Amino acid sequence: QPQVDRAAAIALRRVVIVGDGVAGMGVAEALRRASPSVKIDIVGNEPHDFYNRMGIGRLIYDGEGMQALKLVPDDWAVRQDVTPWRGRVAGRIDREARELVLAKVEGGRMVEGERLPYDKLVLATGARSTPPDAAFLSHPNAFVLRSADDARAIRSYVQRRKAQRALVVGGGVLGVEAADALHKLGLKVTLLQRADRLMNQQLDEAGAAKLQGYLESIGLQVLTRTSVTKYEGQPQLQAAWLSHGPRVRADVFVAALGIK
Repeated sequence: QPQVDRAAAIALRRVVIVGDGVAGMGVAEALRRASPSVKIDIVGNEPHDFYNRMGIGRLIYDGEGMQALKLVPDDWAVRQDVTPWRGRVAGRIDREARELVLAKVEGGRMVEGERLPYDKLVLATGARSTPPDAAFLSHPNAFVLRSADDARAIRSYVQRRKAQRALVVGGGVLGVEAADALHKLGLKVTLLQRADRLMNQQLDEAGAAKLQGYLESIGLQVLTRTSVTKYEGQPQLQAAWLSHGPRVRADVFVAALGIK
């Protein structure tokens, strides 16, 4: 325990943190190190404990992989005396009352719920995946890969529909991992990258060439300097037209185009 309770010294009684990723969890742990008395609530829109988001690709091919991604023990919240609010979002901030109004989806609509009083409110909501266009995710076989539930949804769709071909758009870290994971699940995968090489933000030309060579050696088709000009198919997507002319057909489409 700290020699001085820094929160008590400034009359800080309650902190609410919105977001239970790296930033939110880091704030919670720093607060607890500085003060045994401050009340900490942490709001997360996922049902899972803090996990390694960089490893979610494995959930596409490993249905039991969630345990291996956990970054804190199951009793972390109890040991840290932190109250987690899972499956919730910040519906509204009542600044006059100094309360955060929580909300969750019920019956397809957002319903307000608990009110959390705060002395300090921390917003650590992170980022969202960028879909190719506003309509992309309205197709049942179109996905992004940002969360554990995204990965599980891809796996579930592939298994239910016995999908055989996948198109992954975006050749950054997540795109490469998604393509590799879908290959491990048994699909024939095409990976598109708009830049001149895979993982162009992380690798030089020699490194990217080795990566592409490896992916092609295990059976993936890799196309660089290529983008999608149009998707076609309703309600399921059936194909993507490419910037250099041809059309690629697939059963499942995954966009890994960065974050916002």
